[in-house]
Order: sequence, then structure tokens, then C-alpha cells
Amino acid sequence: FSDDHGVTWSYGAIAPAGAEAGYGNEVQMVELSDGRVLLNARNQGGLKYRKVATSADGGATWSPLADDTELIEPTCCASVLRLTDPLDGQANRLLYAGPYSQSSRVNGRVWLSADDGDTWPTHREVYTGSYAYSILTALADGRVGVLFERDNYAKISFSRVPLAWLTYGTDTFTGGYPRVTVLGG
Repeated sequence: FSDDHGVTWSYGAIAPAGAEAGYGNEVQMVELSDGRVLLNARNQGGLKYRKVATSADGGATWSPLADDTELIEPTCCASVLRLTDPLDGQANRLLYAGPYSQSSRVNGRVWLSADDGDTWPTHREVYTGSYAYSILTALADGRVGVLFERDNYAKISFSRVPLAWLTYGTDTFTGGYPRVTVLGG
């Protein structure tokens, strides 16, 4: 992390083990609406749920890792993204993309959380079949981009997902890029 806009860098702490088995790797991070950082990681050696922890000091220290039992996984790199932020006058929208299986890398889904990842009640499948590593991005037209491996790693695909499709028409977003924040700065 950097406290001087990238002039110098420091190592953050390793998130301590929690009560559940396993550890996190292939980590993604996102800033929460209250300024904390959410760590979302592949679960290695534990149950087939994403590992999560939070930091209130920009990554210098972390809460113990815990299983997020709403986000199942077969041990695979996934993605988390802040789409919109209440600080910008928008709704609180976090997105997560990953396989929807605990046994194999298949059936890629995108989830939406309106409460900083405490719950993930809305999700839809973006690809049926072999689906592995993925990354999310916010597109200028308000859609969400999902780049992912598929077909047993033979192809990489890019899907553009409107928020209205993801939420079955209950939520829309047409603003461009999300706010960019320098953590700890």
C-alpha cells in the first residue's frame, strides 16, 4: 500500500487465519463504502467458499479470514469490483464474478451486493459450461464487462452485461466510470 500517492510503497499484513480451514490466495480487493478494504480470495485447502477479510487501515492490518458461504467456488481465481459508490451519489453496488460450483470450474455468474458484500442476493449466469478465471470491469456506457476463460481454457471471452439484465430489470445504471480512490492517501 502507499500513503503518498505511489511515491513509496509498504507491504501490508497477511490476513490471519480464521476459524474455518484453509487459507486465501489469488486475492482481489475492493474499497467498501465506509473506506474499509474488502479482501476476497480463492479458498485453498478449506471448504469451497470464498475467503474474505476486511481492513480499516488500508491493508496494514486485517480481520481474520472467514468463509463467505454465499459465494461458492471450486477453488478458482475470481473477481470483485465496486461498480458505484454512495460517495458519488450513486447506489452502493459491489459485483463479484466466478464459477457457480463447488466441484468444477463451470457456470460463470455475476453477483450484486448492495451492502458492501455482507449479502449477495442477486446473481445471474453469464456463461453455462466450462468457466475459469475471470475479471470484471466497468464500461463507459454503464454496462459491466466480464473477461473469462472458457471451454477448458481453450478460449477467452468478453461479455458485456447491462445492470438491468443482472437485476431482472429492478436496477439500472447508465453513468460511466466508477470513482477512483487512492487507498491510504
